[in-house]
Amino acid sequence: MLLNRQNPLRELDQLMESIDSLWGQVPALGMPTNVPLDIYEKDNALFVRASLPGMKPEEVEVAFERDVLTIRGETKAEWETTEAKVYRRESRYGRFARSVRIPEGYALDQAEATFKDGVIEIRLPKTEMAMPEVKRIPLRAANEAEKADSPGVNT
Repeated sequence: MLLNRQNPLRELDQLMESIDSLWGQVPALGMPTNVPLDIYEKDNALFVRASLPGMKPEEVEVAFERDVLTIRGETKAEWETTEAKVYRRESRYGRFARSVRIPEGYALDQAEATFKDGVIEIRLPKTEMAMPEVKRIPLRAANEAEKADSPGVNT
């Protein structure tokens, strides 16, 4: 009698190879990309940073629709048009779009965007109404306050 030992990890490897092979046979399908964002507030402004390695400014669109910021573009596989035999495809390419709602209190009409080393940085200044108003309240020593509140004390 023969025992057939199964190795689940080997079966998983075979499945992954089959999936990789399938992707290699369908080059036009591409893979959707997800744009990683960092959003933070500093110096009375909101900053949105998006990492787009390998992209050029003219390949990216940044737009607002109401209070939603959208970053979109398309990455292309440079070797896609050649007669290359694909063994593995892990580079992401294709159209992408990332949208994020901007909270109230930021001047969308005053947004500024810069692009450097594959990173877009969008700066949105706070509106005047959203900036905290500082009101200082003078403090008196406790014994002065008690004298002022006591009847019959001349000050």
